[in-house]
Amino acid sequence: MLALGQLPERYAFTHYGLRDGLASNIVNNLVQDRNGYIWLSTSNGLQRFDGNKFITFHHDPAQPASLPYDEVAHVYLDPEGTLWVITVDNKVGQFDTRTFRYRETPIRNWHSENVYVDKTFLSTGDGRLLLFIKKTNKLFEWRPAKQDFVPSKAVPIPAGWKVNHLMQDRKSHRFYLATDSGFVAFDRAQKQVAFHRNNPLHDPLIAAYGHERFVNYLFIDSRSRIFFEQWPKSEKHPLLQVYDPATGQRSKHQLHESFGLGYHQITALLQQQSGRLWVYGRPFLATYAQSKQPIQFLKKDYSKEHDLKFNQVFSMFEDRQQNIWLCTDNGVYQFNPDAQLFHNYSLTLPERNAVEGRAQTALQWPNGDLWVGFRDMGLHCFDSHMQPVPLPASLAALVKGKSVWDMHLRNGKLWIALQGGQLVVMDTRSHKAQLLQPAPFEKRAITQIVADQQGNLWFGNQAGNMVKWDQQLAGGDPAKGFVLFARLGTIEKMFIDAKGSIWVAAVGEGLLKINPQQNRIEARITTRNPPGFRLWNNNPKDIIQYNDSILVVVSGALNIINLNTLRVAHISTAQGLPTNTIQSVAKDAEGHLWLGTLNGLCRADLSKLSFTAYNQSDGLLNELFNVAGAQVLSDGRLLFTSAESFVVFDPARAALRDPIDKALLTDFKLMNRSLPVDSLQALQAVKLQYNQANVAMEFSALNFNQLTKLDYYYQLENFDSGWIKSDGRHQAIYTFLPPGQYKFKVKTRHLSGGYGAEKVFLTIHVAPPFWKTWWFFLLLLALVVLVLFLIDRERVKRLAALYHVRSDIAMHLHQDVSTTLNNINVLSQIAKMKADKDLVRSKELIDEISGKSYNMMLTMDEILWSIDPGNDSMQKTVLRIYEFAENLRANTGVEIDIIVHDKVKDLQLDMKVRHDFFVLCKEALHTLAQHARGAHIMVDIDYVRSKICLKILCAGIDCNAEANGIHALRRSMEAQASELHAHLNFETGKRDTSIMLTVPVR
Repeated sequence: MLALGQLPERYAFTHYGLRDGLASNIVNNLVQDRNGYIWLSTSNGLQRFDGNKFITFHHDPAQPASLPYDEVAHVYLDPEGTLWVITVDNKVGQFDTRTFRYRETPIRNWHSENVYVDKTFLSTGDGRLLLFIKKTNKLFEWRPAKQDFVPSKAVPIPAGWKVNHLMQDRKSHRFYLATDSGFVAFDRAQKQVAFHRNNPLHDPLIAAYGHERFVNYLFIDSRSRIFFEQWPKSEKHPLLQVYDPATGQRSKHQLHESFGLGYHQITALLQQQSGRLWVYGRPFLATYAQSKQPIQFLKKDYSKEHDLKFNQVFSMFEDRQQNIWLCTDNGVYQFNPDAQLFHNYSLTLPERNAVEGRAQTALQWPNGDLWVGFRDMGLHCFDSHMQPVPLPASLAALVKGKSVWDMHLRNGKLWIALQGGQLVVMDTRSHKAQLLQPAPFEKRAITQIVADQQGNLWFGNQAGNMVKWDQQLAGGDPAKGFVLFARLGTIEKMFIDAKGSIWVAAVGEGLLKINPQQNRIEARITTRNPPGFRLWNNNPKDIIQYNDSILVVVSGALNIINLNTLRVAHISTAQGLPTNTIQSVAKDAEGHLWLGTLNGLCRADLSKLSFTAYNQSDGLLNELFNVAGAQVLSDGRLLFTSAESFVVFDPARAALRDPIDKALLTDFKLMNRSLPVDSLQALQAVKLQYNQANVAMEFSALNFNQLTKLDYYYQLENFDSGWIKSDGRHQAIYTFLPPGQYKFKVKTRHLSGGYGAEKVFLTIHVAPPFWKTWWFFLLLLALVVLVLFLIDRERVKRLAALYHVRSDIAMHLHQDVSTTLNNINVLSQIAKMKADKDLVRSKELIDEISGKSYNMMLTMDEILWSIDPGNDSMQKTVLRIYEFAENLRANTGVEIDIIVHDKVKDLQLDMKVRHDFFVLCKEALHTLAQHARGAHIMVDIDYVRSKICLKILCAGIDCNAEANGIHALRRSMEAQASELHAHLNFETGKRDTSIMLTVPVR
């Protein structure tokens, strides 16, 4: 009798450890709160997990509301939603999941031990919360009004009995206690207690097992079956006993004997909502089912990244999505056996401990049986439940230990392609099988078998030999009729399209189209074809027909071939394909393509050019898929062979919407500092300063089912132009938002294309800087008006000053002209009267009239020159002084030397100062030249410390003789210097005169 290969299903686990943010690999237990967050008790603090990141809460001596101790032994969520925390320092308290504050709860009449004592909570059917201290008879009850625990008599405990476990049956509402002295049952309604030899309740457990002692754990499943773990002192290993009160059936399981398990401890059981039962402890995890082999252990493989690796399971938990969480000494493992899309199967042979080779081909029979061919492991048969079914004996002997490459069922005969150019042909009615080795295969592995519409078979092998089995030539004999058709490259795939043409994928040769009736090659599609008709590369791997006019060929990328024109379109990573390493392809009932690659599976929607990748995190135990290893089963499921056996899945389940699709805001960081989210969301708007608008927001739907493809989109209204797809971190970062009003929104999108509810998390108001506020603009406007007013006032003042200067000049001009004209008039009258009597005097008067007229002309010329805008510069004034000095030198013969420094020429003076300075200089030079009589005059004009400095030295003048003229000059200059607010130093000696005038310049 041949041993049958087993196909235990393998689950895909998501592992969370230290590198993922777990505070410690020792995780004692976990719970899920009403919002969906996972709370974990670890040996290094309390943690909250949102599916994206862990937040850790530690003891902080500076914070009275922090945990009292870092090592958390147990967490419990009561029916009211309160999170209870038990720490290893024997303290019990409540932790507010919104404010993250801890409050210790006193336990009355209990003296804390020096070492940790194991405790647990029990919520009863009538709304009580009990705190039970294991290995004792201590029971406490929560008093909400007093906010404390007090000793309780809710469940009477026989005196001296130490309780190991306490539970309540949800159906009968009876309490059961597992103790070293046996079982205890208590019925609150009847107020009666039952135990060994005292069973007034006629309780079936007490009746059947009341005599048993050293019971550590008790569990009642949904079918009212009773499971309990017992470790009698006489036994080296614990026992798992099962009792069904309805049928009276009993069973006892000794794991070390029945399953070869060494030292172990049975911790507890978990029943999922689906009814699946799990047993766990040290160092194992197993399912329990009512079958010949009820306990099935899950394999631990330390060589696989996503397999189990632990020494002990401390607890198990099922969340609201039916995900299972394992709390172990190696972190947390999460998986979902019922929602798992991909069902992975690895062959296990009784005579071989390790899996060698891979699944290469599969054939489904009309009755649903699945025959799978493996490399080096022969052919194995499984029923629709993946249970092993024996092969016909004649066939099993021929294929045992061989590599099975392909199978083809036709006209009551099964053709099996083997290594070494061998064929097995079995009659499906008589089960007679024969082994063949036709010569055209040249002892090379036969990789492909197809049948044309005329009933002929076509074969391809690794040597590239394409062989035809001609039915007419063979005369129905499988051993005859083999004819070599062509020599090509290694033949990876052969496919018959709807019109009967054969398409061949050959390594290095590209794609060939063959007419089987005419035995000729009709077309070749390679990389050497013209543009638009080329294959992606010359190594095609798999072929399917998508519809009447389209052929899909994978050769790394996708080749979409029009069967009518043979035009080729490519779909690669440039169009969004996750990888250009496609090995196999299948089409599901919805028209989507499923691609087996060297990096996992990919779901392709050609109509939308959308692609979804699946890898180990999605439940695939192996991401390396075989060439042409895809098959569609009769019920629509798809089968893909891989480097480690094969995977089967229902593609329709990939698009199922998970009800958990509404995102939550899980963290808000302002300037890289986390703020309490609940408090922020209670505000109408989060108000930020303009220089503190650096925010990061994290969000999650708290969807812990890793097999659910859920995409997140976010938008900051009034900032983002559209919805932004989030990366795997589920985080939106905005660096220094400009002032304004914003709304942060998140929505989810499922693989099916539907969107979850759009949710506005926060309204954010960023205050503008003061220079962008309305009051600042008003102030700025007022300032501008004030400046304009001051400028205008200054303009008016300057116009007034100019008017004053002009008025002054006009007044002086008027006075000079009037005086001169009056003098001329008087002198003219006198000259007229003297003309007949005193001719000499008349001539003198006429000369005086001529001099006064000339002086008046000079004065008028100077005034007109001063008011000319073209002369509004100091440089022109200096030139005027030079010109005046030259005229004096010519008329008087006095030597005048003038030195003007460059800084003076660049000065910009108003007209009055410039005019008055010129008049002073001119008057001084004119007076000194008139009285110098051949003396030497030196003039120096400089600009020093914001003042014009005029220095005049006249040497050789007789001041006594000319006292009247010099004194008059002095008085005139003092008067004019006073008007200019200038300083005058006028000194006279016997033979020289020095003048120093400093005029301030604004």
